Amino acid sequence: PFAFELLVLDGDLAADGVALGRHGYIVVPAGAGCPALVAGSEPVRVWIDFIADVGEALVVPGGEDGWTASGGLVPGPPPGLTRKPLRAHLGVSCAFLIRIPAGWREDRVEWHDCAEAALCLDGDLWNVRAHGGTGGTMLRGSYFWRPKHILHSPTGSDTGCELFVSVDGE
Repeated sequence: PFAFELLVLDGDLAADGVALGRHGYIVVPAGAGCPALVAGSEPVRVWIDFIADVGEALVVPGGEDGWTASGGLVPGPPPGLTRKPLRAHLGVSCAFLIRIPAGWREDRVEWHDCAEAALCLDGDLWNVRAHGGTGGTMLRGSYFWRPKHILHSPTGSDTGCELFVSVDGE
């Protein structure tokens, strides 16, 4: 009965016969039926988030299809990043994967008109304003949720990183 999204972190999982692979994604709106999930012979590790702003069911296999440079996806993004949209269209309530190259840094301080959540899938991402201004570094498995209108950045990555990000608006 609840809306949820699921991201495959490790292992083989199929949804209604579609192989998802690493970073495959499923989203199910409230009241909709869940696809039939079948795991491979090895353990499967997933991230599940129960969310309320989902309008349609989706099954998105992992892989290299759908990755694009950030330039045309969201107005004014920092150069050097690539994104893969997963849920809806960027610019509205959505979810996407983002890759940040090693040595990348963004010195602009910014805020958004939406809440933002991120799960670090690989690598590191540091932020000077994290933890109320004391700073911090996300590593694999780290998660944050930030309400709208909270200043953040400067930020960067020493080793490069991949994140799963969801926002609740533009």
